[in-house]
This record gives sequence, structure tokens and C-alpha cells, in this order.
Amino acid sequence: MSDHKAKSEVVAQLVRLARKERLSYDEFAYVCQQARKKLKL
Repeated sequence: MSDHKAKSEVVAQLVRLARKERLSYDEFAYVCQQARKKLKL
């Protein structure tokens, strides 16, 4: 699997989860920020 495809899969899963949990924009931004921090990006 290419790196680009792997990234888009992760993004798709994040978006699916955010919709399922009905996160607001601010909550979703916080989740993304924490994910970047954990992954050291």
C-alpha cells in the first residue's frame, strides 16, 4: 500500500469517527492536535 493511500485511509477513519461521535469543529481540531502530538508530527 502506498504511503499516500495509507494516509487517506487514516483520514477517512478519523472523519468517520468524528461524524459518528458528532464532534464539533473545535472538538475535532482538538482530537487532531492530540493525534499529531502523540505521533510527534
